[in-house]
Amino acid sequence: MAEKTAKKEKNDGGRAYKELREALKNRAPKRLYVFYGEESFLREWCLGELRKLVARGTEEFNDRRFDGKTLSVGELADALDMVPMFSDFVLVEIHDFDFSKADEDTREGLARTLADIPEYMTVVFVCDTVEYKLDGRIASYRKLKAQLTEVEFAHQEESELVKWVKRHFKSRGKLIDSDGASYLVFITDGLMTTLTGEIEKLSSYVIGENVTRSDIDAVVTPSPDASAYKLASALFRGQRKNAAALLADSFAMDIPAQRLLYILELKAKNLLWAYYVRTSAKGWEDLKKLAGISFEREAQELFNMVPKLSQKSIMRLVTMCADTAYRLQSGAPGTDNEKMTELCMAVLREVG
Repeated sequence: MAEKTAKKEKNDGGRAYKELREALKNRAPKRLYVFYGEESFLREWCLGELRKLVARGTEEFNDRRFDGKTLSVGELADALDMVPMFSDFVLVEIHDFDFSKADEDTREGLARTLADIPEYMTVVFVCDTVEYKLDGRIASYRKLKAQLTEVEFAHQEESELVKWVKRHFKSRGKLIDSDGASYLVFITDGLMTTLTGEIEKLSSYVIGENVTRSDIDAVVTPSPDASAYKLASALFRGQRKNAAALLADSFAMDIPAQRLLYILELKAKNLLWAYYVRTSAKGWEDLKKLAGISFEREAQELFNMVPKLSQKSIMRLVTMCADTAYRLQSGAPGTDNEKMTELCMAVLREVG
């Protein structure tokens, strides 16, 4: 969750994804793609749609799949020499090729071989367990980069995920309102693969038609970041019993103290943003944009906390987090969990 606040905003990958969806709809994909990014559900869906372009029953001949860890340029060249067999489309899949580890001969061979892909063929590099890194400063990779289309499958926007969650519940004969769908997205990692599993669990659990927030709390295990956000919220609200229980749960889940501190520090800094936004007579929508907050409920919560805390108090919260970060890094006496507990107690005293 926290990483999504720092995501790249509307990069070329987002546009390329939309163009890919349109190309698949029109059965007219480009000749060379790289698929990467953490949203594996969408990546696999698009890869499945590409596979459907191969005539049914001819997949063994016309959908060639290679392990990128062992693939040679010669094998790739042979694959590109294929002609369709009882199909008008050939798909070549290369899974987990590590561009960053290729030697000069391999890089030159790739650029040369992939410069002449037949018009009836699409070649797609699928980066799943290997991070996609293609250094454009290298001459051969500059040539390759100019030929391929990079499609990043990133976290989807909250509004799109909410609609998606509601559709998937409806297909299972269940209903969930927008607030409930938003909450489900919020307490998971926000990835469609994870959400699909949670939707299936909830659909089996709920007896009636409507899925409620209490159903979600009963069935869904929050992601580590969501647990940390709940802890930070309880602390800043001064909810001692709730904060103590959430801290104990976090330790039981073995969430590192550094992770808890990161979320707490991020929330404190965003609370400072909220103070400046609110005192400037602006709304939570402005806070969401300025602080790069992904979820509406997080922006609204921060915005509503501001009247209960002074600027000096918020600044002290930020300083407390920074001091604890220093103590964690410097190896000061005490375990990391003990230092985190001390910070939580100090925060509760500050918010009173």
